[in-house]
This record gives sequence, structure tokens and C-alpha cells, in this order.
Amino acid sequence: MGQILIEAKHLSETSAAAGQPNVTLRAARRIRTRYHQTLDVALHLLPDGPPPPRRHTGGWTTAERDAWNLTTRMRRDADQVLRLLDDTRVPFDNNQAERDLRMIKIHDKISGCFRSLTNAEA
Repeated sequence: MGQILIEAKHLSETSAAAGQPNVTLRAARRIRTRYHQTLDVALHLLPDGPPPPRRHTGGWTTAERDAWNLTTRMRRDADQVLRLLDDTRVPFDNNQAERDLRMIKIHDKISGCFRSLTNAEA
């Protein structure tokens, strides 16, 4: 799955550099097909059905439960995970957004909070 997502990232970056608003339909279809095939394999390797509602019951290990949760989330949100194929402006990760918020959170930790509206706006 990691290789598929990295390939999608490179395709999106290449298309963006060429000034295209999205990845070509053929390349996007190929990535989506491999993405869903990989999810099918992952679900096939896990025990049948959803995990039991309580941990440490029903024979599911913690790793199997985590794998099932990730796989079902990636299947449910496939359009969001692969959005960078449809819109090359969408970044592969959210690192820049986290960097933008880091100083605000550090200030909040150090001082407790912003004391006035003027400082909060600044």
C-alpha cells in the first residue's frame, strides 16, 4: 500500500509540475485499481467479519483489530485518500498545516492561553 500511495504522490507532483489540474484518467484508474486490490487482499488475510466489540475476546489480536480498522477506514474514505489524483493542488500530507499551528500551540502551552483578543488575533 505504501508503494501505491508513493506512486500516487509522484504522479500528482508530476502532473502539477506540468500544469495539469489532475492526473490522467488512465494513470488514476490504474492507481485506484491497485489500491482496492490491496485492500481486498488485506481484508482476506484477516478473520471473517468485523472484530468483536470488546478487546481480547473472539480470538482477534490487537494487530488484527488495528489492521481491520485501518483497512475499513481506507476503503470507506478512498475518495479522500486518493483526492490528490483528482486535484493536483491537494498535498500528499498535512505537514505544512501542522507546522503552521505549531507555534500557536507552543505559545498556548507556555503561557496557558492568549490573554487578550488583540494578542489572539496577532
